[in-house]
Amino acid sequence: MEDVLSSELSGKFKTLAKKLSMTPWEVMAKALYKAMQGPGTKERVLIEVLATCSNDDIVELKKSYQLVLEADGKSKGNLPYCLLSTCFNLVVMF
Repeated sequence: MEDVLSSELSGKFKTLAKKLSMTPWEVMAKALYKAMQGPGTKERVLIEVLATCSNDDIVELKKSYQLVLEADGKSKGNLPYCLLSTCFNLVVMF
């Protein structure tokens, strides 16, 4: 479906249509992945995503994040994934 959307649409509408075809966890996983790519980390994105998730959401987010890594071909030995897993395990309900 993503291929059809890419070929038929353009610009911000294409981006919106692609995101609407994903689950909320996939959207958050991609945001986390992009926030940790390249030099530096966009802490604002990490905090925004992680602070809004319940423990059940985090379980789904972990699965989606692994799929994002596999789609990018970086599923093994990835430091950001290890750091993110550590963050997920430290979430405490108040």
